[in-house]
Amino acid sequence: MRIASLFPSKMKLRRGLPYVDSNIFLYPAIYKLETVKEAGESKDFLLKISEGLLEACTATITWDEVVWVVRKIFGLNPSIELGRKFLEFPNLKLLNVKRSVVLRAQKLMEKYG
Repeated sequence: MRIASLFPSKMKLRRGLPYVDSNIFLYPAIYKLETVKEAGESKDFLLKISEGLLEACTATITWDEVVWVVRKIFGLNPSIELGRKFLEFPNLKLLNVKRSVVLRAQKLMEKYG
């Protein structure tokens, strides 16, 4: 499976670690594994990370994206449960998002929409 080709938002950060964006967590949470190919592939990818077969990272802000989407679709309790699972996810490095990064993102959004 070539997860990078299926999920263009996945990229490599420093030290060559794959970056796991919110969509990788959301596909298996929202869609049926049997009917949506990306949901099954995302689950398999996350299993590799949790079993220590693959090192990966994500940003702390990914928690917010995942919890917000799940709360909007399924309600408060499922979002609390998935938020907890996200924070306890084994073998996943959490990277802090610096203010300078968020300010740059804001400027890019204002400039390019």
